[in-house]
Amino acid sequence: MLHNINLESRLYVLRHGDGTRGKTCYSCLGFDYAESQIAAAITYLRGNGISAQRIRDDLPSKVEAGTVEHYAQYESALQWVHNIFKHTRRPCLANLTPQLVGAEGCRVEVIDSLGDRPRRFNVGKSTGWMPVHLEVHNRRSVGGVPASRAYYSVSVVSAS
Repeated sequence: MLHNINLESRLYVLRHGDGTRGKTCYSCLGFDYAESQIAAAITYLRGNGISAQRIRDDLPSKVEAGTVEHYAQYESALQWVHNIFKHTRRPCLANLTPQLVGAEGCRVEVIDSLGDRPRRFNVGKSTGWMPVHLEVHNRRSVGGVPASRAYYSVSVVSAS
């Protein structure tokens, strides 16, 4: 899946598909985001009874970002989280937006971190082993886009 490493932009370039019948696409993963996911996975693993020694053995600390080894550590950390979830059914909540926790199902008004004009949406939450909050346009919508990691301000407009 790792296709290339762009050191200048600090991105892992990922290839999806095998190239047959035009079925290839690419996506990017930032070094800093990968590092935050590794840290979140380690916190989750510790909270689910995995010993610090076992984590150190399988996920050596401080692998340099922007290397094949760092990307492999990222993949391994997420695989561990997924495997623990399969056994415990407790999701890793690291990707939820802290400002939106507890506001699921509510309509909120936010100002994003760029200070743009206020906007409103319903707060949803994806399912699975590493859920994210969703910005759902209105009650008739069946899905939404992932919420930002942080907002400048959040206020609940109406409760669920």
